[in-house]
Amino acid sequence: MGLLPDVHSALFGSISPTDLIATAGRALLLGHVLWILAYGLILARSARAGLLGIPLAAIILNISWEALLYGNCAGVGLRDLCGPGLSGEWSLALSFILGLDILLLAQAFVLTASVSGPSRTALVFVVALVVVYVLHANLIGLTLDYRGLVDSWIMNAIMSALFVRLALGRPNGEGLSWLAALAKFLGSQMVTLGLWIAPEPYALTGVRSVVVYGLAAVVAGLDLWYIGLLWRRLPPHERAA
Repeated sequence: MGLLPDVHSALFGSISPTDLIATAGRALLLGHVLWILAYGLILARSARAGLLGIPLAAIILNISWEALLYGNCAGVGLRDLCGPGLSGEWSLALSFILGLDILLLAQAFVLTASVSGPSRTALVFVVALVVVYVLHANLIGLTLDYRGLVDSWIMNAIMSALFVRLALGRPNGEGLSWLAALAKFLGSQMVTLGLWIAPEPYALTGVRSVVVYGLAAVVAGLDLWYIGLLWRRLPPHERAA
């Protein structure tokens, strides 16, 4: 256990490995459920405001990584880097997340096409999706990133930074959801907790663990900044919207 081994041993030392993995799995699953909630809130808020409630680059990053994982890392040269295929509740959770990302992409297309035109928007979207998908696949292969875990946290950190940038550009928080920001923060923290409880299934040791936990700390800081920005900028009656 690379991070806080004494604390981990005191909390979980008497629990069997099977129960430990099950506990970690529940934390990870709850994190993904909170992300589903965040996506749903963003989608609804964007529809009401007629503005993107999530950076377009974040949608492209998310949907390409999720499509790669859902296809069990199609396009990655070393198949054993992808781990076992998803099944059961994990397959269902990722299906929901991928489905919501597709809806967010469609919403972004409609809003962007109304300004830039459908043909140009479609070209930009297709090129961006293909390029980012290939980048994800190659990063996982070149860095031997088992299950794309490091890639996912790099993506999460970029996404959090993009949210902060988006909030800074909207003085009154137009089209942004404070509840979605809170759900995203809590979801990421539950995933971090799950990885800490049982890191072995994700080969989370050595430098890899330092990188992942370091990125998780960056994400937490940026998410809290984003939550604070929206709390100050949104009118009180819109914080629960």
